[in-house]
Amino acid sequence: MRKLIFLLITSTFLFSSCVPKYKLSYMLDYDVNKNSFTVEKKERKILPQDQLYLRYFSIDERNRALFDVQQNLASSRDDITLVSYSVDNEGNISLPSVGKIHVAGLELAAAKAAVQERINDYISNVFIDMFFVNNRITVLGEVAQQGTHYYSKEQVNVFQALSLAGGITDYGNKKEVLLIREKEGKATILELDLTQTSITQNENYYLQQNDLLIVNAISQKHSRLRDWSVFSMALSTISMLLVTLTFFQIQPNNNR
Repeated sequence: MRKLIFLLITSTFLFSSCVPKYKLSYMLDYDVNKNSFTVEKKERKILPQDQLYLRYFSIDERNRALFDVQQNLASSRDDITLVSYSVDNEGNISLPSVGKIHVAGLELAAAKAAVQERINDYISNVFIDMFFVNNRITVLGEVAQQGTHYYSKEQVNVFQALSLAGGITDYGNKKEVLLIREKEGKATILELDLTQTSITQNENYYLQQNDLLIVNAISQKHSRLRDWSVFSMALSTISMLLVTLTFFQIQPNNNR
């Protein structure tokens, strides 16, 4: 009898907390007969608060040293120096011996050309390379590792960003992943549906620096938590009753 009661309660709890398969999958409408789908990728443009590394090259150490400022110095190896610059709120970077150069809104190649042209106005035989650094994305909610995650690639898409956080848990709502983006002091909330292949054509498929992703829980998680609470209470009550009944059954009969 005790085993039957326990089995009934456990079965009810398990069935009531099952999550449909369609809520656990990505890109549900993918056609296996097609071997490709469109991905809209745009070149990343520089934005305020981006971090840029400039690598200077020169056969003349004295020329290179003109652009070497200790407070910006990140690391040095032989004749190659890595220098990090922040893009300010006006979209400028400030180079020693050169001054401010506006780079916001430019792709990396165009910004590199603009900086190189400005340097050439002052001195020759100094060449630069430029790339993004300290890229970060924040992921919260139903993921394995919440927090701010750094990446070295120039761009990451929403799936790559979620993988940095260990992926979405079984109770994450893939149909309504929230993307919060701040621009010019204003926050915008966007909604991404990861169950559709059309996500690859979404203009927000590739994320921007400092974007915030929030993966909310599906309703089954709340149901499971509620069911678990009810199950625990019921199990505790039944256990107490069984212990009480067992206690009285084994009491010696002193009236014999």
